[in-house]
Amino acid sequence: MEMEENARWPDLPVGYRFKATSRELIHYYLNTWVTCPGQVPFGEPEGIVCTADVYSVDPGTLTSRLSHFGHDDGNWYFLCVIRWKAGNVGTRMNRTVQGGGSWHGLGNRIKVRRCPYGYRQTFEYRNAGGDKCTWLMEEFGSALPKATDGEGIK
Repeated sequence: MEMEENARWPDLPVGYRFKATSRELIHYYLNTWVTCPGQVPFGEPEGIVCTADVYSVDPGTLTSRLSHFGHDDGNWYFLCVIRWKAGNVGTRMNRTVQGGGSWHGLGNRIKVRRCPYGYRQTFEYRNAGGDKCTWLMEEFGSALPKATDGEGIK
């Protein structure tokens, strides 16, 4: 029987899959990124997470450009700053994607259990014509005081 190598994460055992909980994603990845600006995010060199502007292009283009950050289960983990809508700083987020299309919220923000500084919310992508697509995004947000700046929240 031939052993399969784990080329992506050579120091981990064969069969390893990234399956972080909501709390782990916020605590170890997002909040660490927020509190250490300018540093390479935890997990980026290993191909686990990636700093990317999810509002720069449609999700199909973004994920094909960053395919090496995709996981076996079809998920990508991006660290991104959300922008405020003009004139609504602190109240409304701008989830419009450059070139058309936007992310629309499904349901409310949900506080993540045992994580006082984090929430999650699900979004669906609609193309420039307003048609629903198969892309879904689960947004994890930080409520740490350092997460809010003039541009948006992380």
